[in-house]
Amino acid sequence: RLAAIGQLASGVGHELRNPLAAIKNALYFIRSVLKKNPPPQQNDQVQQMLEIAENEIHSTVKISNDLLEFSRVLKISPAQVVLQTILDSALSVVNVPENVTVVKNLDPNLPPVTVDQERFRQVFINLLNNAVEAMPQGGTLLVETSSGNGSVTVIIRDTGSGISEEDQKKIFEPLFTTKVKGTGLGLAIVQRIIEAHRGQIALKSIPGQGAEFTLRLPL
Repeated sequence: RLAAIGQLASGVGHELRNPLAAIKNALYFIRSVLKKNPPPQQNDQVQQMLEIAENEIHSTVKISNDLLEFSRVLKISPAQVVLQTILDSALSVVNVPENVTVVKNLDPNLPPVTVDQERFRQVFINLLNNAVEAMPQGGTLLVETSSGNGSVTVIIRDTGSGISEEDQKKIFEPLFTTKVKGTGLGLAIVQRIIEAHRGQIALKSIPGQGAEFTLRLPL
């Protein structure tokens, strides 16, 4: 079943890329024409519609990339790195709204681990984005690191709506999602990357009180 899903994901991912690129180029052309020759009326509404179209393209490109990532054989290029460096890089690109407070509790003496830096940046961006999206009314995003017992631990916790006990059992399964526009591949890819590094990821959540993802990697 997973092999069939992988083949389907690869095919769909590739087929989506060309039309999406064409639509993106068309929107860029329309924007450049409107800039030179602005319409006499409803200019703001036209710009708003263009922004909506561009945002939807961005969402669809992410779905396409997730499909391709899931279908590929995972290759890693590990090197020694301090995870805090990757976390800082991931946090710098995640769009955290003003109503979400980021709290960092980082171990200043965290020892380095041997990981693929780009893959783990992908892991942290995915987990951080999920945490932010779980708090549409605002809340606190906690990022914590520690070490001990031959491993490094990273905790990413939100104060959002939490995940039901039934959904927690399936949260890492491919194609399972609780999001309206989700592919259900993000956390499956996250788990796959972590396990390829001989690490573990676990979820703890109480509905109504948020969710906590704990990631452990061997030193």
